[in-house]
Amino acid sequence: MEKTNIEYFNEQFSHFVKNIIEVFPELRDSLFEYYEELLGDKLCGNDKYVKRFSSKMKEHKERIVRRDAVLFDNSICIFLLTFLSMYKTLYSF
Repeated sequence: MEKTNIEYFNEQFSHFVKNIIEVFPELRDSLFEYYEELLGDKLCGNDKYVKRFSSKMKEHKERIVRRDAVLFDNSICIFLLTFLSMYKTLYSF
């Protein structure tokens, strides 16, 4: 059976969530609480994750597409973090 678009999104999004947990282990419990179904071993067809992500990112879509660095100047919150805090953590040398 072929995967649906939602299942593809959820699969990729689960990898993203797992990466966030690796970098920010202090968020593990909170993220597992909300994304438990998504982070399991089974393919997830629940559309609530794509709907939530889409609604949170809707107003920033053009900046994301253009890879506009202004995204890091604002307090755009995702996973209890801002893009700026993620950037500083991932790229501080």
